[in-house]
Amino acid sequence: MPPETRKKQIQRFNNGETTVIVATDAIGMGLNLPIRRIVFLENDKFDGTRRRLLTSQEVKQIAGRAGRQGIYDIGKVAFTSDIKTMTRLLEQEDTPLEGFAIAPTNAILERFQKYSRKLGMFFYLWDHFKSPEGTKKATLNEERMLYELVEDTIIEAKLSLPDLYGFLHLPFSSNEPSLRAQWKKTLEAIIEGLALPDPILKESGLEELELSYKAVGLHLLFLYKLGKQTEAHYWERVREEISDKIHEQLKTGIQPAKRVCKRCGKNLPIGFSFAICNECYFERPRRGHYG
Repeated sequence: MPPETRKKQIQRFNNGETTVIVATDAIGMGLNLPIRRIVFLENDKFDGTRRRLLTSQEVKQIAGRAGRQGIYDIGKVAFTSDIKTMTRLLEQEDTPLEGFAIAPTNAILERFQKYSRKLGMFFYLWDHFKSPEGTKKATLNEERMLYELVEDTIIEAKLSLPDLYGFLHLPFSSNEPSLRAQWKKTLEAIIEGLALPDPILKESGLEELELSYKAVGLHLLFLYKLGKQTEAHYWERVREEISDKIHEQLKTGIQPAKRVCKRCGKNLPIGFSFAICNECYFERPRRGHYG
């Protein structure tokens, strides 16, 4: 969801309008909320490359959201599956940090450009580069995926290596095919000196609204990179309007199904197992017993 929408959902929870928050593992990244209990419905995540089990640090980071802000003295955590493994990860001691990740810089790309203008060759050499002890190389998987769209095209021919890598490195959801197509189409317009194409906006459902929000976000990345502040101001307002529509759909479009008593029409509690309420059950006519 858009950051603005997440903020509004958090405000509703803080104000007591809702009692449950459904979130991804991102809830562990610094959100201090009045949460009594964290329930893990899943124990794994997709990390951009593969699905894997949560690490001990991730489990503790997420579980640590419970019992914050001094509202609850004790925070509780529950797991719905693989309880023994998850409990072990929760109680495991942290492994000390002994290194850091490294990635290409503009200076490295400018130096490489003196010998070759093929970014494919750079990726090949990066794969064979042995990073110093205590460091880990960035995989550059997303950059490679985007590069395949422009390799041996006029886009690669006309852009310097640092500029091309800068566009490959834009922070957007490159796993979305429509956004990848928008990214390439925008680059083609830049190369040809044309106006940037407007993002495609659809509003027929929640998923389309969220994708439209991302499309506007990608468009804004290009506008800011090219110094087009006036146009960016307009699209910021468009993105805010889309965020408001997402919030309204979440607030009014997703309602729990209500069940009522078949006899009196009274609302039944969520999770109630029977078709009639307790009052109607005890007031119903009883059959006679023969002894």
